[in-house]
Amino acid sequence: MTQPAKNDRVVARSQFQEDLGTVMANRHVARCGWRLRPDYDNLRLFVDMWALDENRRCLDDDYHIVMDMEYYRNYPPGVTFLNPKNWSFDPSLDMAWFPKLGGARPPYTTLCFDPALKLEGQGYSTIQVFNNTMFLEYYFNGGDISTAKTWNPSRNTFFATLDILQKLLTRPCYEGRSQ
Repeated sequence: MTQPAKNDRVVARSQFQEDLGTVMANRHVARCGWRLRPDYDNLRLFVDMWALDENRRCLDDDYHIVMDMEYYRNYPPGVTFLNPKNWSFDPSLDMAWFPKLGGARPPYTTLCFDPALKLEGQGYSTIQVFNNTMFLEYYFNGGDISTAKTWNPSRNTFFATLDILQKLLTRPCYEGRSQ
């Protein structure tokens, strides 16, 4: 299987900037209370999200995410949950900043979190794995790309990734913090 390749930085940045404007205009962003902070120079998007109850009311659990846009838009963004105190993630110390998911999943979503999987030769020593086609990690992890729900760069934007994340951080999928 061919591994994903980074997009040209100028192209990735242009598409990232274009799509951020569209995503920010979406009422869903304000309704969910997402805070999006782009770092165009490093092709990163920092996102603050909150877990929601069954009625879509905010819980006290906040999550902080960095999205890797270096492969964008050829592939979806990579996603990493972060400890907001040091903006990094160490699985031996920071599991309180990583969500615990239950058995319920949105339709067409099979997702597993493995905060300590190592992908050799990919520039990542430790990554968090999201087994869903709207996450870059799916394509590094040998995911089946024949599915109809595969990322389509002419149709999908990083909003699709954010939307799946929010669904997973909403009860009954969401069961609290990992620690």
